[in-house]
Order: sequence, then C-alpha cells, then structure tokens
Amino acid sequence: MKNQIKAVLFDLDGVVVRTDKYHYEAWKVLCDKQGWRFSEEINSRLRGVSRMESLDIILAENQITASSVQKQQWAEEKNGVYLDLLGHISEEAIIPGVLPLIEGIRQWGACTAICSSSKNAVYILERLGLTGYFDLVVSGQDIEKTKPDPEIFLTAAKRLGVYPVQCLVFEDAASGIQAAIAAGMRNIGVEFENPLPAAFERISSYEEIDLDELLVSGRKRPLPVHPWQITETEITLSKRSNWDTLFALSNGYMGVRGTLEERQMAPYSTQGMYINGIYGYEDHHHLIWRKGFPKGWHAMLNLFDWMPFSIAVDGEVFDMLTGNLLEYTRTLDMKRGILERNTLWESPSGKQVRIRTERVVSMVRKHLAAVRLEVTLVRGGGEVEIESLLNHHVYNRQFGERPVQLTECQRHKELPAFHYVTDTTGFQVGAALGHQLAVSGEDGTGAESADFQTYRWRTVCRLAQGESAVLTKLAGFYTSLEADGGLVTQLAVEEVKRAMEDGFDALVREQAAFWSRFWETADIEIDGDPGAQQALRFNLFQLRQNHADDGIRSISATGLTGNNYGGHIFWDTEMYMVPFFLYTDPALVRPLLQYRVHILDGARKRAEEMDGMGALFPWMTISGEEPNGDWGCATAQYHINADIAHAIRQYDRATGDREFILGGGAETVFETARYLAHRGKFIPARGNQFCINMVCGPDEYGCAVNNNTYTNAMVKAHLEYALSLAERLRAEHRKEWASLAERIALTDEELQLWRNAAARMFINFNVELGIHEQDDSYLYKDPVDMAKIPRNVSIHGKNHPLNNWRLQLTKQADVVLLMFVLGEWFDTGVKKANYDFYEPKTTHGSSLSPAIHSIVASEIGYHQEAEDYFYNSLYLDLKDLRRNVAGGIHLACSGAVWMGVVNGFAGMRDESAGLKFAPVLPKGWTAYRFKLRWQGRLLLVDVDSDGAKLRLLEGPALSLRLYDRLYELAEGETAAAER
Repeated sequence: MKNQIKAVLFDLDGVVVRTDKYHYEAWKVLCDKQGWRFSEEINSRLRGVSRMESLDIILAENQITASSVQKQQWAEEKNGVYLDLLGHISEEAIIPGVLPLIEGIRQWGACTAICSSSKNAVYILERLGLTGYFDLVVSGQDIEKTKPDPEIFLTAAKRLGVYPVQCLVFEDAASGIQAAIAAGMRNIGVEFENPLPAAFERISSYEEIDLDELLVSGRKRPLPVHPWQITETEITLSKRSNWDTLFALSNGYMGVRGTLEERQMAPYSTQGMYINGIYGYEDHHHLIWRKGFPKGWHAMLNLFDWMPFSIAVDGEVFDMLTGNLLEYTRTLDMKRGILERNTLWESPSGKQVRIRTERVVSMVRKHLAAVRLEVTLVRGGGEVEIESLLNHHVYNRQFGERPVQLTECQRHKELPAFHYVTDTTGFQVGAALGHQLAVSGEDGTGAESADFQTYRWRTVCRLAQGESAVLTKLAGFYTSLEADGGLVTQLAVEEVKRAMEDGFDALVREQAAFWSRFWETADIEIDGDPGAQQALRFNLFQLRQNHADDGIRSISATGLTGNNYGGHIFWDTEMYMVPFFLYTDPALVRPLLQYRVHILDGARKRAEEMDGMGALFPWMTISGEEPNGDWGCATAQYHINADIAHAIRQYDRATGDREFILGGGAETVFETARYLAHRGKFIPARGNQFCINMVCGPDEYGCAVNNNTYTNAMVKAHLEYALSLAERLRAEHRKEWASLAERIALTDEELQLWRNAAARMFINFNVELGIHEQDDSYLYKDPVDMAKIPRNVSIHGKNHPLNNWRLQLTKQADVVLLMFVLGEWFDTGVKKANYDFYEPKTTHGSSLSPAIHSIVASEIGYHQEAEDYFYNSLYLDLKDLRRNVAGGIHLACSGAVWMGVVNGFAGMRDESAGLKFAPVLPKGWTAYRFKLRWQGRLLLVDVDSDGAKLRLLEGPALSLRLYDRLYELAEGETAAAER
C-alpha cells in the first residue's frame, strides 16, 4: 500500500535530542544572578516556545517588567550560557531509538525535517553530526511566529514541496501539538516528560512505532488483528469521535454511534442517535435566486441520547480520566453484531471496579436496541449507585440545539414512554425504555425521575467484594414514517415489553443467528493476509448493518454511522452498494430500488422545476427534494437517472422480479428516460448526433460541460433498456402496459425519439489519442502539474469553482468508471489507453475512485497498481486515511471494496453472454474464496496459487467462462483452470 505520509517533521529538543537540562541550567544561572524564582514547574512551561517568550513567562512569574532592550540583553545572556553548556553535548544526548526511526523513514522515501523554535538548532545538529538525517531545518531564525502558531510546520511543508495533509509531526510540547493540529497535520505526542492528551497518537518510547503503519496512516501501530473483531485497547481523547464511528451499531432503521456510556467522556465524543428517514428542514436564503434553485435544506436529525449511565462507588464517580485505568478494551464482534466493553478501574481511594457492557441494535427486531451493564467490585466492597439516563436535547450540527421537542412524557403499561415531534418537519417519534436489575443474582429495583430535559432511572445497592450488579436497558422506537403518529409511543412500549419478557440473552442469540446467516453467503475468506481479512469483513459488516430493508428508506453515504453527509442518499447507492447485495442476497436490492419508486413523484417535481419532462432524481436527498444549491456539480449530474436505471436493469436481469417491474420499476425507468431524451438534442454541428449539454459527470471538477462521455454512454444504455422493457411489457403484459402508457402518456412517437437518441448518441472518441474524451472541453483545459496537486484529497474547498473547472484534472473515476460499468462495449486496448491517459490526471479526491481504478488496473494487467488502489479503499475507514472517519463510514467505498475483490481480483463480469471470470491472486494472499448468487444459482469461487475453481453449489445448469474457456456446469459440478 502506498504511503500517505510524505514528510515527517520533528521537533528537536525532547524529541530528537535532550537539551532540556542545558536550557534549564542556563535559565537557572540567569535567574539566580537576578534573584528570580525559577523551578522545574516553570521550566516545563517553556517547552516549545521561543527564547523571548520563555523570558516573558519567567518575568511574569516574578512580577517583573522590563524594556525590550533589557529583555534582549537577558535573553542573549541566557543564550551565551546555553551555548557554553552545549559545548559539552555528546551522543548520549540523542534520544534512544530516534535515529533508526529516521533512517527507516528515509529508506521508505519520505522526507524528514527539524522544526524547532530554537535558533540554535543547526548548531546542535552539527555538534552531534546529525545534519545528514534531515532534508530541511526550520528554526527560530526562519519564522516570525512560534508555536502554537502553525507557521513553522507550514513553512517546512512548503519548502519540502508537500501538502500539510501529507505531513506527520513528532512533538513533546502541548504548544507543538496545537501547532500541528492548526497546520492540518497528523501528530504524535512524545510523552517522555509530560502527558499530551490532545495528540493524535502518544508514545513513551520509539520502540512502540510500527514504521509501515506510521507512513501509511500516521498511526504508531495498526489495530490488533483479528479475523472477526475490531478492538480498541487504549483511551486517546483526540480519537474518540473516530471510535464513535467505528463502533457505531445500526440495523438500517436506526443507528447509535459508539460513544462510551459514561457522561464524563461526552465532551470528547460525537454522540448520535438516528432514525433513517427522519430529518429536519430549513429554508435556503439565496442572495440571488434563479428558477430551479432548491428552496430548502434537509438533513438527518440526531434525535436524543438514550445511552448514558453514571456509576459511583461510595460516592466516587467512575471516570476513566481520574483514578487509574488498569484494563481497557472495547470490541466490535462482527461475527455476532455486538459491541462489548471490559474496563478495570481503580478509584482514587483504591477500590477496583470492573465494568462490562454489551450493546445490541437488533437486526431482527428493527425497532429495538439494548445495552447490558455489569458492575463488579473486584477489590473492596461498598455502596454502588447506578443511574441510567435519557437526554432529550442533543446537539445537531445542521440545526443546532433543539430541532426535536419532547411533547409528552408518561408511563404506559408500567414503562416510561416519550413522544417527540421534529420542529420543522412534524415527524412524530415514540420512545420507550425498560430496565431490569439483578443484584448478586437477585432482582433489584430502581426509582425514576423525569423532566423535559432528562429522564433518570436510579438504583443504589450494597455489594461485597466479588459481587456484581447487572442492569439491562432496553429501548424501543417508532416513528410516524412507518406508523400512525398517535400510536408511536404505544408501539415502542410494546416492543420493549416483548424484549423484557424474552430477555437480553435471547436478543444476543437472535443477533448471532442473523449474522451467521448473512456471513454464510456474503463472506469473502482470505488466506495469508489476516489484516486484509479483518478490514474486508468490516466493510461488508457496515454495508449490511446499514440496510433498512423496508422500501421507504435507502442507504445514505455514511448510513447511520455519522452525519458527515447529512443522511443523504446519492447515486453511490445504486452504483457502488447495490452490486454487493445483488450478488449475495438479491432480495435486498428490491427495497433500495423501491425507495426510488417511493420518491418518484419528487423526481417528477424536480424535472418540472428544471423545465423538463418525466423525472429527474435529486443528486442528494432523503425526502425526494434536492437540497444542494451547488447546481454545477449537483443538479447537473443527470447521470443519476441512468445510474438508477442501470441498477434496475441489473436487478431485473438477475432476478426477473416481475412484480417490482410492474409495480413501479418500469415507470421509474420510463420517466427518467423521458427526462434525458428531452434534455438532449440532435446537434447539426455534430452531424445531428444526440448531445447532452451542460452536465456534470462523476468527475465533480468537470462541471457545466457538454457531452460527458460517461453520461452519454449511460444514457444510451438507459434508453436501450427502456425500449427493450417497453417491448417486453407490450408483448408479455399487455394490460399493464396499456394502463401504464396511458397513465404517463407514453406514445409510440416518444419511443421513437428514444430509439433515435440511443442510435445517434454522441460518444466522443479521439482517434488520434485512442481515448474517449471525458467531455468536449477536457483536452482544451489548462494543463496541470500533477506534482503540485495532492492525491486522495478533495480540493473542492481549496479553490474557487471556476479555478477547479478550468483544469485538466479529474476528481474521481469518470471515463475509467465507464470502462468498468459498460465494459463489454470496449476492448482491452481502449480500456488501457483510457486508463493510461486519465489515471495520471486523477486526484482520487473522492473515496469512490481508488477501487474503480483497482478493478480496471487488474483487468488490463497493472497488478501492482490494482493492489495499491485496492488497499487504499480497503483501509480507508479503519486507518482513517482521509482523516474524516469521525463523520461516518464511507459506505460506497465499502461496496467498492467488495467489487475490488470480486470484479477486480476475481475478474467477474456479468455481461450479455453470461458470467465470466479471470482471477488473479494478490501478493501476500495464498488463497481467497467467496460465493455468488446469480439467477437463482449459488456459485462458489475459489482462487489459489494454482488457478481457480468455480463450483455450482445449487440451482439449474449454468454456462460460464473461466480464463476465456467456456464451461457447462450442473449442480455440484466444478470448473477448474490454471492461470
């Protein structure tokens, strides 16, 4: 995997060498001479700041004022003493382990630099013979502002020719960590002397560092590797929001971020409790309004927080930031769909308390979630107080403090029930809680209190050493989206009552059984690379747990794991997530497509707003309304219509689901085709070829262009499918065809327009270059020096849109995506020519891009590039490669990871002639295997160093190709071939 870190910047004092004692002694000489108070505590505050700022701190401590001239004299006097002392410095001052680390970094091709506020940095390096270890030295001589200002780090990045996001900083001072954060750089706190809680990573020895991981992700070491588990082993405050995402649990209906249960950690976390489809709304305030501009913005709401607990033993509140944390692990068990925690904490008075939790968001009971808390006194007995809370008012990034109002709090069937209403959209949400307490194996009780801020359930019990209290908290939720608003609280209560009768263990068994069934077909097994196995399962787990499976909801860009994309659904769902479900559990595709049918009227309205016919699906939406005012790269992405039609065509072909096609699928295909057929025109200057102008393709740096090749080709395929579907309905379902055609006023004349448009679609192929031009203007845009453009980073917000649009630069796979999606239209030579032309010009500013490049690279024989791009996608969230996992899992990338194995390494293509495979084995893997469902069949694909085997496990006989050889398989038969 390619390194993400291109430069490593080191502070000098306390990081590379120990000169603190010389600074301390020099200041002590000056202070003693002047009669000033000076101590180790004062000295510790001088870390990372300049000489003059250090003097100001000392003078302030001694309540002394002085002129600038006098201060300069004192500073020079101190420095003279310091330089005399440095004359005795030796190799013993070099911190153990740092030089092998620096050597390793440089051997891997990354730059190294010293960034020290000291004006004596060069002198120290020369005295110790260390200048050859660094490509650059930026010292106090080179900057005007000292740390915590980021100037010193930004200066180093600029001089090294790298971007801040590509830099990693080693610092031992809080001011240095603040400067690195302000510079937008990852950082590692070197805690030889003082704790640095704000640091991204923290070390007390350089031996803790795994060099590979350091340069790939900026982390000191990889996560513990386990085939079925993701585990956190230490508390790092700066990463809390990252773990909140990685440990988020969802069932597609609701999602709960993985925040810790205790309230004390809330300031460091990003809490979230979401119900799919429940959103807030606010008006857009356009300074200049034009027809078709969206009238308002809507986004998913964080509703409330039902998770918190508070625990105290003899009045000492459990808080991992006080006392001693003796043991800590939290584990996401992907095999069972459960989040577990195990903590051993020593209170300030010496009592030891073990706290275990198990958390479930039920995949079987979509309206239910639960957590079981076990408190055990390991050393010392005492009085244990447990408080369970529900906070009614939580923060929403888009809408502020209180977009959800508690309207009623009452007891229903002996359980507390709560009725909420969303301020701007009027959704009604019912919630209910149930508590079951066991104290040393005996039933316990608690007392309730409630107001319009917080609900509390509290118990106090006395435990002897070794005894435990176990509290189970069950939560049920319903909304007016799927039920009558007047019944939502009653339904939530009934859900909780059933769960209380069945018990928490029953929920765990149900959950484990559900995931066992899922993994039976969906799993991809990898031999030889346990880290890749872990990461792959993590991506597949995320896809499934964020699928609601109900037809009125879909999967948003981050699902229910975070709010980075506001809960909006994009074309990503159909093009990047649907394939996974289509070939592992096709029944799960129908609800995703049914959601598009559900919002079809909204798409019709959007088409009307755009002076068009038929239906135009919003680029991003929950409700069916387009909220994005960036029309250049939102509304102009007409290809979304064709992408949805493509998913319907693939589903139709794989399943033959007549009920869906007749129940809205065909209507969706026809109405979206109608919009595109009327949006384009036959252009005389193009020889009356059909052109679609003023569009944006997948490449969001190419906005308001004419004839985006991906768009035109996908529209051609869309129109051809619509025509074939119309003929099929006319022949096989005459009554339903007549009714639909009459209802949407679809005539033979319009069908002829579609036929003409598809036949004469302009597909821009440059014969001289042997490539498809991305659009009419791409080759004529400003050339770009790609060495000056960061990869794997979006530059959307870094430049004015016009300055992005004019560049011969591609954000994400566009023509390359087309080479995969409609691959049977193009021969290998054309695919290779397009890849070779566009890959160097692609920044991969979208997480959608690397896996597609991996798939095409694998097909054309660029196997190392294929692996590099695949791993970039595989570890995107687990290693936080784009530094935004705190906002949620990139679910389209998760889907692309599955495609990277199945379509990339295994070479699977589902074409008009049937399935074909051309598997390769990635380096480091000794074998891999997976199952596919296709047209009522179950197929096992097994690849190792000898070649590949395809076994038809169940279903009717099948013809397929393996390495271009045709095989006929009956159930139970195997095709085997060497590469």
